[in-house]
Amino acid sequence: MTKESCKGQQRGETLESKEDCLKLASQKSTTKLVIYLTLESVIMSQDQFESVAVSVESLLTDAKRMQTQCRERSEQLSIAATQLRVESSALREQCESTQLDMARIRRQLDELLDTKAAFEARERQARKLSKQL
Repeated sequence: MTKESCKGQQRGETLESKEDCLKLASQKSTTKLVIYLTLESVIMSQDQFESVAVSVESLLTDAKRMQTQCRERSEQLSIAATQLRVESSALREQCESTQLDMARIRRQLDELLDTKAAFEARERQARKLSKQL
């Protein structure tokens, strides 16, 4: 390689040694390889981009479907919660009514027991009087 065959690309300088000429040739090869790899990765990136776009569209469709399902389920749960509140209120009223009935029955039972005790006491008194006569 001569000085004339290895003209420097930068500022028109002449390369003075074989080492400089080889470095330049190596850099050119590396640059070509990097450019080739970069173009290849761009092509792969386009394919990957299309694949990602399809995946994103699929994910968006799934998300919309799940969102719709969640809304429907939320409405169903809201209706069920309302029904449970109504049932709970009705059961509370029934429980209060039953407690009032139980209290009334206890009072009546107490009255009947008192009446029974009074009747038994009079009956004993009547037997005593009957024995005395």
